[in-house]
Amino acid sequence: METKDLNNVEQQNKLTLRQDKILDRAIGKLLSRKLTVFLLTTLFLTTGKITNEQWVYVAILYIGSQTIIDFAEKLKKSGF
Repeated sequence: METKDLNNVEQQNKLTLRQDKILDRAIGKLLSRKLTVFLLTTLFLTTGKITNEQWVYVAILYIGSQTIIDFAEKLKKSGF
């Protein structure tokens, strides 16, 4: 490979690493916020601030979105 080609490959690798860091940070923040909302909702349920039905809606959203995040992480690890 020529030096120019190697430089292009290095630049692309750096860009990919930066994008991965940004994505990881965003997923981490999202996960943390979702967990906080889920825990607060559970607290509200135990104190009578929300109904069982409302808690179920939040639980379904939490589980569903967590499933999507887990799937995305598996895709990322597989190199897709």
